[in-house]
Amino acid sequence: MFTVIEKMDSLLTKIEKAVMLASGFLVVALTLLATFSRYLAYFKVSWYEEVVVFVFALLVFWGSSNAGRDDSHLKLDLLGAKLQSMSQTARFSRYYKYYRLAIESICLITSICGAYYTAEFSLAAISKTPILGIPATLTYFLTLFVGFAGLTLRYLGRLITTSREPSK
Repeated sequence: MFTVIEKMDSLLTKIEKAVMLASGFLVVALTLLATFSRYLAYFKVSWYEEVVVFVFALLVFWGSSNAGRDDSHLKLDLLGAKLQSMSQTARFSRYYKYYRLAIESICLITSICGAYYTAEFSLAAISKTPILGIPATLTYFLTLFVGFAGLTLRYLGRLITTSREPSK
Protein backbone atom coordinates (compact mmCIF):
# COMPACT_ATOMS: atom_id res chain seq x y z
CA MET A 1 0.00 0.00 0.00
CA PHE A 2 2.78 2.40 0.91
CA THR A 3 4.66 1.85 -2.37
CA VAL A 4 1.42 2.34 -4.31
CA ILE A 5 1.05 5.78 -2.70
CA GLU A 6 4.66 6.63 -3.52
CA LYS A 7 4.24 5.52 -7.15
CA MET A 8 0.99 7.45 -7.47
CA ASP A 9 2.66 10.52 -5.97
CA SER A 10 5.61 10.20 -8.34
CA LEU A 11 3.34 9.88 -11.38
CA LEU A 12 1.18 12.81 -10.28
CA THR A 13 4.29 14.93 -9.73
CA LYS A 14 5.59 14.17 -13.23
CA ILE A 15 2.24 15.04 -14.81
CA GLU A 16 1.90 18.24 -12.77
CA LYS A 17 5.40 19.43 -13.60
CA ALA A 18 4.88 18.74 -17.30
CA VAL A 19 1.55 20.58 -17.31
CA MET A 20 2.99 23.51 -15.36
CA LEU A 21 6.04 23.77 -17.62
CA ALA A 22 3.98 23.56 -20.80
CA SER A 23 1.36 26.02 -19.56
CA GLY A 24 4.02 28.50 -18.41
CA PHE A 25 5.70 28.42 -21.82
CA LEU A 26 2.34 28.63 -23.57
CA VAL A 27 1.27 31.73 -21.60
CA VAL A 28 4.53 33.49 -22.45
CA ALA A 29 4.49 32.40 -26.10
CA LEU A 30 0.87 33.42 -26.65
CA THR A 31 1.41 36.76 -24.93
CA LEU A 32 4.42 37.48 -27.12
CA LEU A 33 2.52 36.38 -30.23
CA ALA A 34 -0.45 38.59 -29.40
CA THR A 35 1.75 41.57 -28.57
CA PHE A 36 3.84 41.32 -31.74
CA SER A 37 0.88 40.65 -33.98
CA ARG A 38 -1.03 43.60 -32.58
CA TYR A 39 1.73 46.21 -32.58
CA LEU A 40 3.98 45.05 -35.42
CA ALA A 41 1.66 43.28 -37.84
CA TYR A 42 -1.43 45.31 -36.89
CA PHE A 43 -3.43 42.13 -36.60
CA LYS A 44 -5.35 41.38 -33.42
CA VAL A 45 -5.38 37.78 -32.23
CA SER A 46 -8.91 37.58 -30.83
CA TRP A 47 -8.73 34.12 -29.25
CA TYR A 48 -5.55 34.83 -27.29
CA GLU A 49 -7.23 36.04 -24.12
CA GLU A 50 -9.52 33.02 -23.74
CA VAL A 51 -6.68 30.57 -24.13
CA VAL A 52 -4.31 32.43 -21.80
CA VAL A 53 -6.93 32.68 -19.04
CA PHE A 54 -7.62 28.95 -19.32
CA VAL A 55 -3.93 28.00 -19.40
CA PHE A 56 -3.13 30.34 -16.52
CA ALA A 57 -5.90 28.73 -14.45
CA LEU A 58 -4.28 25.35 -15.24
CA LEU A 59 -0.98 26.71 -14.01
CA VAL A 60 -2.47 28.06 -10.76
CA PHE A 61 -4.57 25.07 -9.73
CA TRP A 62 -2.11 22.38 -10.78
CA GLY A 63 0.65 24.42 -9.16
CA SER A 64 -1.26 24.51 -5.88
CA SER A 65 -1.45 20.73 -5.97
CA ASN A 66 2.29 20.56 -6.60
CA ALA A 67 2.94 22.99 -3.72
CA GLY A 68 0.89 20.75 -1.45
CA ARG A 69 3.28 17.90 -2.22
CA ASP A 70 6.26 19.21 -0.31
CA ASP A 71 4.66 21.91 1.84
CA SER A 72 6.20 24.70 -0.25
CA HIS A 73 3.09 26.87 -0.20
CA LEU A 74 2.91 29.97 1.95
CA LYS A 75 1.73 29.39 5.47
CA LEU A 76 1.77 30.77 8.98
CA ASP A 77 2.45 28.00 11.45
CA LEU A 78 3.21 29.37 14.89
CA LEU A 79 1.68 26.53 16.89
CA GLY A 80 3.29 23.87 14.69
CA ALA A 81 6.73 25.46 15.00
CA LYS A 82 6.38 25.59 18.78
CA LEU A 83 5.17 21.98 18.96
CA GLN A 84 7.94 20.86 16.63
CA SER A 85 10.60 22.44 18.83
CA MET A 86 8.96 20.90 21.90
CA SER A 87 8.68 17.50 20.19
CA GLN A 88 12.36 16.84 20.76
CA THR A 89 11.34 15.51 24.14
CA ALA A 90 9.39 12.26 24.19
CA ARG A 91 6.63 13.87 26.21
CA PHE A 92 5.55 16.23 23.41
CA SER A 93 6.42 14.19 20.30
CA ARG A 94 3.01 12.55 19.95
CA TYR A 95 1.25 15.95 20.29
CA TYR A 96 3.12 17.23 17.26
CA LYS A 97 2.07 14.14 15.29
CA TYR A 98 -1.57 14.64 16.34
CA TYR A 99 -1.32 18.29 15.36
CA ARG A 100 -0.02 17.38 11.89
CA LEU A 101 -2.73 14.74 11.49
CA ALA A 102 -5.40 17.29 12.41
CA ILE A 103 -4.07 19.91 9.99
CA GLU A 104 -3.74 17.40 7.15
CA SER A 105 -7.26 16.09 7.86
CA ILE A 106 -8.67 19.62 7.66
CA CYS A 107 -6.79 20.21 4.39
CA LEU A 108 -8.06 16.88 3.03
CA ILE A 109 -11.67 17.70 3.92
CA THR A 110 -11.32 21.16 2.36
CA SER A 111 -9.87 19.76 -0.86
CA ILE A 112 -12.58 17.07 -1.04
CA CYS A 113 -15.24 19.77 -0.67
CA GLY A 114 -13.48 21.85 -3.31
CA ALA A 115 -13.36 18.90 -5.70
CA TYR A 116 -17.02 18.06 -5.10
CA TYR A 117 -18.33 21.59 -5.54
CA THR A 118 -16.18 22.37 -8.57
CA ALA A 119 -17.29 19.12 -10.21
CA GLU A 120 -20.89 20.08 -9.52
CA PHE A 121 -20.24 23.60 -10.82
CA SER A 122 -18.46 22.45 -13.97
CA LEU A 123 -21.14 19.89 -14.84
CA ALA A 124 -23.85 22.52 -14.45
CA ALA A 125 -22.10 25.00 -16.75
CA ILE A 126 -23.82 25.18 -20.11
CA SER A 127 -22.11 28.20 -21.63
CA LYS A 128 -19.29 28.32 -24.15
CA THR A 129 -16.37 30.67 -24.49
CA PRO A 130 -17.32 33.60 -26.74
CA ILE A 131 -14.72 33.34 -29.49
CA LEU A 132 -13.52 29.74 -29.65
CA GLY A 133 -16.75 28.14 -28.47
CA ILE A 134 -15.03 25.82 -25.99
CA PRO A 135 -17.60 24.37 -23.56
CA ALA A 136 -17.26 25.91 -20.11
CA THR A 137 -17.72 22.44 -18.62
CA LEU A 138 -14.43 21.38 -20.15
CA THR A 139 -12.48 24.45 -19.04
CA TYR A 140 -13.84 24.40 -15.49
CA PHE A 141 -13.35 20.66 -15.15
CA LEU A 142 -9.77 20.66 -16.40
CA THR A 143 -8.69 23.57 -14.24
CA LEU A 144 -10.71 23.67 -11.05
CA PHE A 145 -11.75 20.06 -10.52
CA VAL A 146 -8.47 18.47 -11.58
CA GLY A 147 -6.52 20.90 -9.36
CA PHE A 148 -8.67 20.08 -6.32
CA ALA A 149 -8.55 16.36 -7.13
CA GLY A 150 -4.75 16.57 -7.19
CA LEU A 151 -4.78 18.36 -3.83
CA THR A 152 -7.08 15.66 -2.46
CA LEU A 153 -4.69 12.93 -3.57
CA ARG A 154 -1.74 14.86 -2.11
CA TYR A 155 -3.34 15.37 1.28
CA LEU A 156 -4.63 11.80 1.40
CA GLY A 157 -1.09 10.54 0.77
CA ARG A 158 0.35 12.91 3.37
CA LEU A 159 -2.28 11.87 5.91
CA ILE A 160 -1.49 8.18 5.40
CA THR A 161 2.26 8.85 5.54
CA THR A 162 1.97 10.93 8.72
CA SER A 163 -0.23 8.38 10.43
CA ARG A 164 2.33 5.65 9.76
CA GLU A 165 5.27 7.67 11.10
CA PRO A 166 6.35 6.53 14.53
CA SER A 167 6.28 9.15 17.29
CA LYS A 168 9.77 10.18 18.34
